[in-house]
Amino acid sequence: MGQGKKRKASILARSGGRCIYCGGQTAATTLDHMPPKSMFDGKLRPEGLEFPSCQPCNNGAGLTDAICAFIGRLYPDLETPEQHAEVKKYLSTISNNAPGLLESLLPSRALQKRRQRELGLTDADGGFLQIGGTTAEAHLEAFAVRLGLAMHFQETGEIVPETGKIIVRIYSNVDVLEGGLPSEIHEIFPEASTLSQGRWTVENQFQYGVQKTVGGKASMTYAAFRASFALLAFVFMDGETAEVPPGAKPFRPGEFTVRKTPSLRASAFWTSST
Repeated sequence: MGQGKKRKASILARSGGRCIYCGGQTAATTLDHMPPKSMFDGKLRPEGLEFPSCQPCNNGAGLTDAICAFIGRLYPDLETPEQHAEVKKYLSTISNNAPGLLESLLPSRALQKRRQRELGLTDADGGFLQIGGTTAEAHLEAFAVRLGLAMHFQETGEIVPETGKIIVRIYSNVDVLEGGLPSEIHEIFPEASTLSQGRWTVENQFQYGVQKTVGGKASMTYAAFRASFALLAFVFMDGETAEVPPGAKPFRPGEFTVRKTPSLRASAFWTSST
């Protein structure tokens, strides 16, 4: 058996050969990179954070990953022709597979101007995309659910059962500018982690932290992608004992179906000016 097959077998064995995303109910036959390679420049990603997954859970996240990869590249400014080409590729994928989604992200000129005034910005600083209440936000939530399940397994070695519960929150960079990101985050996660391989690190593209309760019955994951968006994922092994904040939408393992939300929020997303 080659080194690649041995490595795959070792990772699959960590979960007893079961998929970590759908409550351990199906056999894991593939390795899922979480975050996926698409989140990184040129799909270049150090080894690590690879998880046992069934084929449907792995393959079914393609569009969600493309949307998150696009949003995760909106800030700071793109610098190289390769980066511009990647964004164009994801724009094409989204346009072809999610008609109307890109159009839904464009707020009115009046909202653009109002948000710029509120934050003391000008047209030269960049524009905004409307994330809240759109299908894009639902894809970000589905992405956060998967990341939360993966990081819970990474930290505890336990698969969240079908009776478990996941609660997620997405933060745009505008939320951060307005103080919407909980101040306790830096106290809970004083030192951020990232993926690295030798001297190669991707800390400018991805940082994360995980905390678990005593006994590993619950965990909290924080992750940030460039200066574009961040997320929190609260994972509970026992969904019945989880306290769901007012207005929060709890998920179960395997629930990666994108949900439509009824109305647009006023929050917007600060994009690159290029």
